[in-house]
Amino acid sequence: AVAAGGGACERDTVTVGFVGHPNVGKTSLLNALVGRKVASVSRTPGHTKHLQTWELTPRLTICDSPGLVFPVAGVRVHGVDASARAVYECCGLFPIAQVREALSAVRLLWHALDLPRMYNLRPAELDDDEDELSPFGFCAALAERKGYRLARGRGALDIHRAGLEVLKDCVDGAVCLAFAPPAPAAAAPDPRPTG
Repeated sequence: AVAAGGGACERDTVTVGFVGHPNVGKTSLLNALVGRKVASVSRTPGHTKHLQTWELTPRLTICDSPGLVFPVAGVRVHGVDASARAVYECCGLFPIAQVREALSAVRLLWHALDLPRMYNLRPAELDDDEDELSPFGFCAALAERKGYRLARGRGALDIHRAGLEVLKDCVDGAVCLAFAPPAPAAAAPDPRPTG
């Protein structure tokens, strides 16, 4: 290692950094390596706000970072366009308490998974006016099954609550959403002249 003045440090040191999505356990790993709680953790994404370092040994420093969210554009799930926000919500990158509209995320899961089978909803419960059941109809059937109603149980079905439950199940891993890796790009032609 080299000191700020350009001379050699007294000892060689290594800094290992943790980088990744929010809420994947970077800070928990730091605490586990240190052997005690040195940094606060939370189930809510975005809890770590700044870099946190800890000298594990005189030659090894651990650096924990806030989660990174990479932009998502043009996501297609089973041939259907999905919004970046819905992908982020399903992956747990937004706190569920901040989700104002869960149907887009449920629609993403709807096209990727067999939600009626996963939630054990029979066709008779899935009464929908359309030819094919919609995510809204699925959430309505789930709300009916669970007894989710507005106005302290006396009002209309609480579709939003049912959607949030599906989203929470996805974030917690009970409903497993996975994406296939992108297809390899075709090899670009060699720009050098032949001959």
